Amino acid sequence: MGSPAPVAVSVDVQVFGAAGPIASVNGSRITVPPHGRIGLLVDALAPGEKAPAVRVTASGGLVTALLEDSWIDGATGRGRDDVGPSDGPATELVIPAVVLSGVGTLRIAVPGSDEAVVQSRLIAAAGASSLPADGVVRIAGGHVRDIDLSGVPAGAYAVQVRSDHPVVASVLIERRPAPTGPSDLAWLAAAPVVPVLAGTPVPAGTTAQIVLVGTATPWAASVFLVAADGQVSTQAASGDADTSWAGTVPAGTASVWIRPASGTVRAGLVAETSDDGGRLLTALSLEPIPLSSVSVPVREVRR
Repeated sequence: MGSPAPVAVSVDVQVFGAAGPIASVNGSRITVPPHGRIGLLVDALAPGEKAPAVRVTASGGLVTALLEDSWIDGATGRGRDDVGPSDGPATELVIPAVVLSGVGTLRIAVPGSDEAVVQSRLIAAAGASSLPADGVVRIAGGHVRDIDLSGVPAGAYAVQVRSDHPVVASVLIERRPAPTGPSDLAWLAAAPVVPVLAGTPVPAGTTAQIVLVGTATPWAASVFLVAADGQVSTQAASGDADTSWAGTVPAGTASVWIRPASGTVRAGLVAETSDDGGRLLTALSLEPIPLSSVSVPVREVRR
């Protein structure tokens, strides 16, 4: 966690698990120093929890939180990824760019005290479809539920989560070329709607896919691909209600930008490459880019 504030910020960290809220054995309130950052081990807050969801609440200032997930199986690396906050809590969430090829997990947490009835489904280019299993589940207040996506055919999807009480959700995707060899993982948080513009750099030397999804009504958007030399190419993306669109990002692309034209649009990116250690994977849901800010004039008054 980091803070841009010139004063110390108090932060409460609550971990939820499969059996409900977890009382930290080491305390849950920390102080982030002015213009500083601090790291916490989730394993220290909730030892042994296999499906943690973390809520961060700041008082006295703003903080930015990032969660790093790192797996190792004996001496074999199973992957590492960083993920930012999920959109929500809300009664409808959409996780774009769920590019599945084998192991995948949908994680849903109910931060409130009431039980939630949660429906989850896949959205692809052809429309919405049910999950192979656990498409509708009940999750008690303060609890976390993992839903296995390994039975979903390989392809690019979005995952839509709808509930009668606010929830948060994210998807874990993995690449395991061999069951006993090195592998990698990536987390995708639920994405906010893009009102005007969203974009991201594209990691050099990777094969990347950009996925857009529109819900409720027909939608359309422009995808701008910016090369390293500044040249811009444009692709048109559109679809009916509850459909997604996936496009391959050409090699040499430095950044990708999304500008919606109509409907409700969310977007995400998945990038992959290989090295001597095996397959490498990263993914993110695109956040809206602010195009304006409020400037507060300050005038010095001498007395």
